[in-house]
Amino acid sequence: MSPWRWARGGEKVEVGHPLLPLMSCLYTQLKMLNAVPVVVSDVRLSPSAASRPDYTVIPTWHEPAEVAEIVDVYLPPLKAAAIALGILIGGYKAGPVIAVAKTRDFLTAKVAEMGGYVVILDEPGDVCNFLQSRITGYAYEKKKYVVDPDLCDKCGDCLKTKCPAISPTPLGVPQILNNCTGCGACALLCTRGAIR
Repeated sequence: MSPWRWARGGEKVEVGHPLLPLMSCLYTQLKMLNAVPVVVSDVRLSPSAASRPDYTVIPTWHEPAEVAEIVDVYLPPLKAAAIALGILIGGYKAGPVIAVAKTRDFLTAKVAEMGGYVVILDEPGDVCNFLQSRITGYAYEKKKYVVDPDLCDKCGDCLKTKCPAISPTPLGVPQILNNCTGCGACALLCTRGAIR
């Protein structure tokens, strides 16, 4: 089995995009807030406008139809930190302002100084705890995941992702197959901590 899924129209869509865990963390953390956050990003999840991104790793209570449901502003060549800074200077108070930036610079420091949050790509850090620190990193690293059958309650949330690298077993406990790309999205979905 290959790490590809066939989309409508016969188009090949890669499963396990390195930004899926980042987007999943942003979505799950921000959904829990009683606020209206603004996410400004330097990157898109979709490699091109022609291919629809694979969002099936988003928690099962909602499946966004487009990146705009997670990222509010994407305006290249303008830097995300510059746009976020403008939003903060403008006095936005309805929720947190988050910039997903490609590099750390004086603008990212200024966003954090003014009360915003910054996720820097390709820097180490725990992006799922980005609200505890004004600046955090996100560095994709391929990991080998396994399912702990003692923690799994066979809820099926991980199977709802339709990822070709996870499949049910006769006992109901899912197994991670060898074609896993290590994106970690299934581990983020597992609220029991059974996928590690």
